[in-house]
Amino acid sequence: MKQISLVILSLMTVFFIHTGSAAIYKHVDEDGNVVFTDNPHGKKAETLHLSPTNIQPATQPKTKAADNSAGTTTEEEEKAEERVPYSLISISSPDDESTVTYGQETITASVQITPALQADDLIQFYFDGSKQGSASTNSSITFSDLERGEHTISAAVLNAEGKIERQSKSVRIFVMRHSIAH
Repeated sequence: MKQISLVILSLMTVFFIHTGSAAIYKHVDEDGNVVFTDNPHGKKAETLHLSPTNIQPATQPKTKAADNSAGTTTEEEEKAEERVPYSLISISSPDDESTVTYGQETITASVQITPALQADDLIQFYFDGSKQGSASTNSSITFSDLERGEHTISAAVLNAEGKIERQSKSVRIFVMRHSIAH
């Protein structure tokens, strides 16, 4: 039994060594196409000698344990490592110095943030410098019951502690309403 296993193992080894080092042939078929094959089929084929495959050993990923003497990380450390500073926050709608006309009852303000809002951060909108609603992950807000005159809209990204990470420039809007005199 042991001899049969040894013979089978030997045959398998020879088979795998042979298939791993199979020759590659190149020839041009009757239509003028270049063909690469491991079986020349009696055709006039050129044997190619390929260089060995370039093999690069895998690198070991840097572990957090290497950075931390205790070998553990806290959630705060992981969040701090993942955190990317905001490069842009701006009011994308309405346009600066736009006018809200007589029949328009509401106006929706939208904010653009780069990079995208990060985990645990919130957006706070301001109307004439006062907070509007609660901070949330919504990138837009609708204002209604607007009084006549000039107003400003801005927004800020707040971190988990409620501190401002980055604030937009204010945009001005002009609300047109009928007056009692007119």
